[in-house]
Amino acid sequence: MKYDAVIIGSGLGGLLSAAMLSKEGMQVLVLEKNAVIGGCLQTFTRKGHLFDTGVHYIGSMGKGEILNMLFRYFGLAQKLPLKRLDEDCFDKIIYKGESYAYAQGYDNFIDKLSQKFPQSRTEIRTYVNNIKKISASVDFDHMQIFSQQTLMSNPYFRYPASDFIDDSTKDPVLRNILAGLNCLYAGVPGVTPAYIHALINAFFIQSAWRIVNGGSSLARLLSDMITENGGEIRKNAEVVALNMGSGKLDHAVLQGGEKVYADRFISNVHPSLTVDLVKGEGLRKPYKNRIKNLDNTIGTFILYLVLREDAFPYLNYNVNYYDRDDVWGTRSYDPERWPDFFLLYTPVTSNQPEFARSLIAITYMKYEEVRKWEHTTIEKRGDDYRSFKEDRAQRLLALMEKVYPGIRNAVESHYSSTPLTLRDYTHTPRGSVYGILQDSRNFMESILSARTKIPNLFLTGQNVNVHGMLGVTLSSLTTCSEILGQEYVLKKLQHAV
Repeated sequence: MKYDAVIIGSGLGGLLSAAMLSKEGMQVLVLEKNAVIGGCLQTFTRKGHLFDTGVHYIGSMGKGEILNMLFRYFGLAQKLPLKRLDEDCFDKIIYKGESYAYAQGYDNFIDKLSQKFPQSRTEIRTYVNNIKKISASVDFDHMQIFSQQTLMSNPYFRYPASDFIDDSTKDPVLRNILAGLNCLYAGVPGVTPAYIHALINAFFIQSAWRIVNGGSSLARLLSDMITENGGEIRKNAEVVALNMGSGKLDHAVLQGGEKVYADRFISNVHPSLTVDLVKGEGLRKPYKNRIKNLDNTIGTFILYLVLREDAFPYLNYNVNYYDRDDVWGTRSYDPERWPDFFLLYTPVTSNQPEFARSLIAITYMKYEEVRKWEHTTIEKRGDDYRSFKEDRAQRLLALMEKVYPGIRNAVESHYSSTPLTLRDYTHTPRGSVYGILQDSRNFMESILSARTKIPNLFLTGQNVNVHGMLGVTLSSLTTCSEILGQEYVLKKLQHAV
């Protein structure tokens, strides 16, 4: 059988692309190398309690907001179970012992932050107006947002986020608070573009939500849509080669030798790994080298806690704690005093009780710290790796005690992951948390098109320009518009709204 489109990888970008193409009548096949679909949408349970592996909250799902409108096209907005976070504090920034609230709604955000910085209210309003202006460029004409003309004319693609924030206020504390969610994009001062900061912050300030029962709820909805549309999803089906024929891709080769033929191929796999899959003369060496030499964002260490019953409250907000002067953790990262930052949250379940039974804490970790085990696989890394993880878990717990004294007494059991875990589960080089690092200094090189140099090979997912729920949704729409036609896709989106 020959498919209209084969999608390699079942992360959000792959599933959305498959859902859209199958909805438009194409015969699609999703190939997933693991036993579970979803990529960073995956969840798991320990002792019956829920943990996310990637997505811990989403934004702009209120009526008339961008992700809500996009999800309406897919039929997701009406079905995805959500819980809105605290409207007066969806993220708490704890910096130098003081707490600062990120509130939902632009005016509410300004009011709450101005209570802490009354002399800076005008600066805060100007900052908010600027991120609104940048994010306003993402609408149903978004397929043009990364065009050559847009990139050359929009200064926010070449303007570092750190400079954008520094230029917004002279108050050094306020600068750190405005940068307080930079862990959502692993920001690098002087490198990460202002548009990344603006899009992500505006996305959550509009409205912030948790997916009830975790990201796998979204993966299941998309899987059901694909199969209802006549599409197929195959698990434990690893693609090991993409072979050429007559100037374009002819078929994919699976582990074991099976060949799968298609008119088009969409890769939701990291671009540097995608180009390695292509065999023959399909891609020139300069193109391959350009993609393979792009920098990637830092990795993470994640601590998963099963909590004792009635021992720790459910928190309807996220906690971002900084035990340092500089909130830009990629700049101040020091293995000797690790960790000095964490993002903490409690997942939400159906009929969420007053007390949480699971808690997740995330901090940065460089790949170099686990490189000695890079040739091992999950559950086969040895006792020294387990000892390493346990030492880091205890260090992170010690830092958490500064905010929640006695939290260890609330812990029934704990588990952890490192950049190697993410590398092996999501096929991401060096366990990079957000894939390719967008670079304001050389933005044309770090911006990738959905089209490749092979006419029937396309890219999708977090590495195509913007990561996160909104970015990947836009990426999948951009990819599909290359196949279905931009005007056709825009009309479909407008009709759905």
